[in-house]
Amino acid sequence: FEKLFSAAWAGMPNDRVRSVFVAAVETLLGQPYHAQFLKHSFGFTGASHSNFQAGSQHQRMNPIQCFLRTLSKLQPVPELSADLLMHLACEYNSWYEVLTLLECQYCISKTDGGSLESATREEELLSLINTCHLNLNQRDVCLAASSFVDSCIGAGTEHALSLDVYGMAEDALEAYSDLIEQVDAAETAFDL
Repeated sequence: FEKLFSAAWAGMPNDRVRSVFVAAVETLLGQPYHAQFLKHSFGFTGASHSNFQAGSQHQRMNPIQCFLRTLSKLQPVPELSADLLMHLACEYNSWYEVLTLLECQYCISKTDGGSLESATREEELLSLINTCHLNLNQRDVCLAASSFVDSCIGAGTEHALSLDVYGMAEDALEAYSDLIEQVDAAETAFDL
């Protein structure tokens, strides 16, 4: 399912078509009938931290967690409603999956520019990310993340470090390379 879904997403010709698809996905995820399947979801296994049990290699995942995890692997990552994501995190114990999607949305919003609307969106996303960390009892991560955001030299550095922290090694390497090229270009211009 994940490979088919990824191929369909990558095959969409433009963002307008993707936005129509995202609206349909939001409608699907917003329906209340998912709860009836939670008691039957034990056939889904994976490395879900939210259901961690000591000594167990494969933990149980519910269908919402599986679906959100699939969405988080799409390139580009779809922007879902933050309210819907927080609802899904609360109702279906999908805190880690929602956290990943919110962090991806934050990275996207950082690259959109410095408009007032994007700054407001970034603040909202940071607040929701902190909420996820607090619900996962990761207060230390909240403190580290807030000092990390405050100490970054520029948006490019913050973006590259975020990609690196969340295991997107190829994207992080590309972002680091872009930063190095920017420094090289600045040094060359200064030497002239």
